[in-house]
Amino acid sequence: EADAAAATTHFSRAVAIYREAGLREDTMEGYMRRMAFMHAMHAGHTSTEKALLRILEIQGEEAPTGRQWHPDLPARAGRPTADRPAMLPPDLLGAADRTRKFRHFAAHAYDTFDPDDADPAVRAAEKLAAGFATAIAAYRQTIDP
Repeated sequence: EADAAAATTHFSRAVAIYREAGLREDTMEGYMRRMAFMHAMHAGHTSTEKALLRILEIQGEEAPTGRQWHPDLPARAGRPTADRPAMLPPDLLGAADRTRKFRHFAAHAYDTFDPDDADPAVRAAEKLAAGFATAIAAYRQTIDP
């Protein structure tokens, strides 16, 4: 739950940074806002992954491995198994996939960042900020009433 709360905080703050004036300015202030936004998005998705990995570990379920483990993790969280329900509803599953793609961009292609291209990731961050911690709490209540 601490990781879900951290994801909520990071995504909420990323959205706030994105909405503030100055993000698009070619100044030191604009640079700092862009970097802060990308880092907050990165931290939000990393916290999301930490929460999902922790749940898998607690339940004795193997974490995804290999080069595709990052996309495989939310996909697995969205599927029920014989031993558990899905961890994430479809709308949050899609949002987590979108923030995962943005995190990859922020980590590897930050020099080409155009704030105008970030709208889909920001909408996904808003969904996760509003619903991820609640979904995790509901999941916990279902498996451990």
